Amino acid sequence: MKGTINIKPLVHAFYIALAVFMVFLPVVVADNHEESDTETESSEAESDQEVVELEGLVIVGTRAKPRSVLESTVPIDVVLSDDFVKGEKIYMSNQSRDAEYTMGRSESETDRLIKQSQLYEDVTRRFFLRSGIAKGMKVLDVGSGAGDVALTLAEFVGAEGTVIGVDVNADILETAKARADAAGWTNIEFIAGDTRTLELPNDFDAVVGRLVLMYMADPADALKHLATHLHPGGIVAFQEVDFSPYAVAVHPDTPLINDLIKWGRTVFERSGAHVEMGMELYKAFVDAGLPEPALHFEAPMGGPEDWPGFAYLENSFRSILPLIEAYEIATTDEVDIDTLASRIQAEVAASKRPIMLPPHVTAHASLPT
Repeated sequence: MKGTINIKPLVHAFYIALAVFMVFLPVVVADNHEESDTETESSEAESDQEVVELEGLVIVGTRAKPRSVLESTVPIDVVLSDDFVKGEKIYMSNQSRDAEYTMGRSESETDRLIKQSQLYEDVTRRFFLRSGIAKGMKVLDVGSGAGDVALTLAEFVGAEGTVIGVDVNADILETAKARADAAGWTNIEFIAGDTRTLELPNDFDAVVGRLVLMYMADPADALKHLATHLHPGGIVAFQEVDFSPYAVAVHPDTPLINDLIKWGRTVFERSGAHVEMGMELYKAFVDAGLPEPALHFEAPMGGPEDWPGFAYLENSFRSILPLIEAYEIATTDEVDIDTLASRIQAEVAASKRPIMLPPHVTAHASLPT
């Protein structure tokens, strides 16, 4: 009796490997050319999109002209067609590099970060209390941004403590420094750079971060490295977003909010961010060799007309609108950014369903003494 072998999975695996090779082959060739292109030409190359269509699947990628293949910072998305995977198409982002900062870099984005901190301030303060951040501690703040977390930490550690804030964006740290000076704090220092590569001391009492692991290629590896800067008994504490709870927020009476949920999650996915980093914190801690963390889940919600969350959501979508358009997720007219806050509020009032801001999961653990 002769048996049969289903070779379809093998064929599709071969096609995926072949397609990825076809996408990256020009990058290898380009690396052998002299780097004489103008900055404008380089910018245009970064926006070119390579689409390779094969039987049963589509490979979608954006190609740049990196100096070497290893330095490529371009994500490749593999989309299995509907005849191979039933249901919606599945995007699998390449996590070999850090994600693009989805919210962009601008003065308005800095202002949005400050307003965001105000909405999540209570969440973060409760988190630091549970984590054990206390007077006199020396704390490393990863991804300081405009300095909101560092300013809160300065209150917790007091004048006898120290806060070192690090961010890869040197420009935004100027805002953080100015805010710390204006608040009268002399125990906060800001350093531009990547905490994974900077030479930092190993005598910190705690290392903390808010909305930073979601952009790192390997959160567990980052945590493992960051923990080396702690003395025995030191605290590891991170607060991250998780978009998965939005699945239960979709409702027939809130079509606009449903669209925002879809557009928001998709743009973060396409930029390479970990959209479920909150739920992945436990795994990241364990994979980093850290003790199992204590976890909490919190999400600000609102409905009253004067709730500041409506304006915050409009500003958030204003920041990600360039990527929404670039990824062809929605058009400017569909988003209609200048009326977004009022339309969200009107839909909440009409449906009598409050809206939830992005949920945050907090995780903290202490190293063995």
